[in-house]
Amino acid sequence: MFDGFSTECLNLDDGIDIHLRVGGAGPPLLLLHGYPQTHVIWHKIAPSLAKRYTVVAADLRGYGDSSKPDGGANHENYSFRAMARDQVAVMEALGFMRFIAVGHDRGARVIHRMALDHPDREAMAEYIRCFKNPKTIHASCEDYRAAAGIDLAHDRLDLNRKLDCPLHILWGRLGIVGQLFDVLSPWRERAKHVSGRPLDCGHYLAEEAPKETLTEIFEFLTLH
Repeated sequence: MFDGFSTECLNLDDGIDIHLRVGGAGPPLLLLHGYPQTHVIWHKIAPSLAKRYTVVAADLRGYGDSSKPDGGANHENYSFRAMARDQVAVMEALGFMRFIAVGHDRGARVIHRMALDHPDREAMAEYIRCFKNPKTIHASCEDYRAAAGIDLAHDRLDLNRKLDCPLHILWGRLGIVGQLFDVLSPWRERAKHVSGRPLDCGHYLAEEAPKETLTEIFEFLTLH
């Protein structure tokens, strides 16, 4: 099991040891198991994931070969908050300040708490930081106001013009655009060379279907 993975035991600042396996290359991906398993629950899929990601499969505290401290007052030493703190510290010790996380059963609950307590470890924190600025909200609303007004006026003046450059259109099959619109037809009225297809995701292709999006980009750029 876990061919090509290294086995490690990280001693955290609070004295907790977390046992884990690390393998692969690419964006960091943390795998967390549930009850009554250990990190070994991932052994059938971790090698495949390691072809695209740096996979970290860890034992939660209290499980497998990780530390088993006393429960403490109100069992706080086994709270999801404590377990989430362990795993954030593990990923930081491995050099990953931000990472993707996948969890099963109790591991999924740990990841939920991790997202609440450590939002800076996810891309959402950056979006929230920017949109906390009232000027950003105003500017983005101006963008939509322009689209409903002056942009339409500009487009009407160019209705008889078609683009000569090739266009490759991608959209999410599960998003509103994919469900409600014939996406390619309007573009074929505006450009001479149009190709494209839907991806099996929602509206945010680069985050929801990064591999497929990247493949489409590379193939289009290679052809043109």
